[in-house]
Amino acid sequence: MERIPPSRKMRQEVEEVFTGCETEGHPLDKFVSLGARYMLQVALEQEVEDYLGRAHYRRGSRQKNGWRNGYEPGKVKTADGILEIDLPQLRATEEPYHSRLARLFREGSDILGKMVTEMYVRGLSTRDVENMFIQTLGQRLLSRSGVSSPS
Repeated sequence: MERIPPSRKMRQEVEEVFTGCETEGHPLDKFVSLGARYMLQVALEQEVEDYLGRAHYRRGSRQKNGWRNGYEPGKVKTADGILEIDLPQLRATEEPYHSRLARLFREGSDILGKMVTEMYVRGLSTRDVENMFIQTLGQRLLSRSGVSSPS
């Protein structure tokens, strides 16, 4: 049984959106979210491929020692909500592997920070900003303390 990389699974989800399968919300919103997740996932997988010097399930000459060791769940905060991605894990590497891209993704998007700052400056309380995200997106992107903390 061959293991399937998360990017390939996401590609199947995108195809389901276009074939008219039942999805929550508007199909365009679902497509944009899946497209963003897919691009992030492919970039993370490519980063590991470049680091190891070989493609997924390829053996042979190696540029570096190490093995893929599954995926760990991760989240990226965007102005449109939280995107769930799978962070590649490596083992038996000469030095600990830390994804540069994952570190950038964890910081969140600049647009989200600008939106929160603008709402806070215009007089919305931290509780109002927090509740606005819950009502609009159905999930909590920032806590009250996260709204008022400098970024």
